[in-house]
Amino acid sequence: RIAANVVGGEYAIFMGCDGILDKPIIIAEGFDPGNDVGIDDLVADYRDDLQIFTRNGYDLVFVNYNDGRTFIQNNAQVLKLVIQEINNKKVGHNEINKLSVIGISMSGLAARWALREMENAGQNHEVARLICLDTPHKGANSSPGVSYAAKDFDNRGIASGFLERFLYTIVPELSAINSPASEQQLLFQTDNMTPNQNYFLFQNALSNLGNGGYPIQCKNIAFINGSLNGGNFNNKFNSNDIIVPGEKIWDTDFLLGICYNFIDCWTNVPNQNTKVYDEDAFGIPLFCNIQFSTRSINLPYNLDRLSGGFNGVFDDKWIQFTSTFPRF
Repeated sequence: RIAANVVGGEYAIFMGCDGILDKPIIIAEGFDPGNDVGIDDLVADYRDDLQIFTRNGYDLVFVNYNDGRTFIQNNAQVLKLVIQEINNKKVGHNEINKLSVIGISMSGLAARWALREMENAGQNHEVARLICLDTPHKGANSSPGVSYAAKDFDNRGIASGFLERFLYTIVPELSAINSPASEQQLLFQTDNMTPNQNYFLFQNALSNLGNGGYPIQCKNIAFINGSLNGGNFNNKFNSNDIIVPGEKIWDTDFLLGICYNFIDCWTNVPNQNTKVYDEDAFGIPLFCNIQFSTRSINLPYNLDRLSGGFNGVFDDKWIQFTSTFPRF
């Protein structure tokens, strides 16, 4: 293992069986909602599956961003630096020595940006193939209930400031909905469940790089994991990850100051006006009921069952009592 830092990130090289850096495969991390994924996590997730390549002399290069939630074009610059460094360090510049870049989710967009910028600048990125894994090229979906939860906290202002900071400490993924990278990807990000302005700005800027924002000097490949019925194609996932329309996906009850707070989210039923988010509180003693917010949505499809992966939030037993494991 060879580790190095670049501006805005880090990378680690795992050499192939020949011990020569001559056939690199770059694997760049995806959107990091908790900003807590590191090189070791990437290695744990992907190295075993890719060992067939190291046994054949290929070299794995894992890339981690310092901030996996910032603007996508910022992390594209990190990826450019890694590509340039690997090209400078590798042995040979023939066809067999060209790079493969695997962009996990958001990094597929970052890689498109990086490679097109390099091509426009006349720089030879020496990438033979770009592989986008679960990349939301036309936008990402998010659970309506979870999105509403984040938006309602934002709109409540100072009155909910303590509760918001408290909940974001427990569930950093919730605050990630308002991060720059989320605004650039999510199709349902505002109060009206429409894209944020940054989504359109990014899509237009990416397209303006030419060729629709896709690199020209390499082969472009896309893989997606998931199906419209909510099942995962990857057998690593548990079979119970299939979400049933209308089921509760988040049930969190916790003591906050002098009241009990209850936050619930459901997955929507297609073509029905479905309650997807509810938050209320009972004071101590239990005679004062405060209904903070409730939200419903009517969509022709179920967003929680669309292609992609599942995200869970682990319990913090000392401050909350969870009857349904949060997943979306």
